Amino acid sequence: MRIHIGNRHGFTLIELMISLAIIIMVTAIAIPNFQKAGEKAQISACSGNQKVILAQVDNYYLSEKSFPVTTIAGLGQFYPGFDMNQRITESSTDYYHKAYHDLQTEQSMWHPIDMQEMKDKGYLKEIVTCPKDGIYLIKIESGQISQIMCSVHGDLNGN
Repeated sequence: MRIHIGNRHGFTLIELMISLAIIIMVTAIAIPNFQKAGEKAQISACSGNQKVILAQVDNYYLSEKSFPVTTIAGLGQFYPGFDMNQRITESSTDYYHKAYHDLQTEQSMWHPIDMQEMKDKGYLKEIVTCPKDGIYLIKIESGQISQIMCSVHGDLNGN
């Protein structure tokens, strides 16, 4: 009977376990980086939306001599099922509209933008929404827009 020890085929259990552990560690390092990249992309898209909206609101004001704003109740026309009061009372840690909730002391100056009206009058090709389902608000002081913000991401352009 002859035994060949030096001529083996396949992998040992230890080699397979070490390879599996390495793959798991690499995956654990890579996944958070992909998530951060996705969040950065959403913030970048929201920032771009704010710039476009601000420019088009300015154009709207120059032509129409009014701002395209609506009331909280009017948001339902382009945000189906939207209820700001429900969102505010659900949870103070809910990211959804938290920025708007934090501005309750200045709510009389912050106005949701009437995207439907802007679209209907040709200022927007489509209704612009935040990638995280936030709404865009403008702050009007002394008859001028002083700031634009997203209810999720806040003011990303330093206006």
